[in-house]
Amino acid sequence: MVSFKKIITKTNVAYSTAAKRLDLLEEKGLIFIKKQGKFQTVYATEKGKALLHKRQTV
Repeated sequence: MVSFKKIITKTNVAYSTAAKRLDLLEEKGLIFIKKQGKFQTVYATEKGKALLHKRQTV
């Protein structure tokens, strides 16, 4: 679980760029975005977690 704001500050990109990239990841089924009040939180799906685990072990 990561907030949009944290992603933007860590990657040092504009909001629109981060939103576009996250939309692409959501279309591929690697993440899902949940709106909680006025905040949007990004969660990794099982497919995304498997990909991250695979990349870390290689």
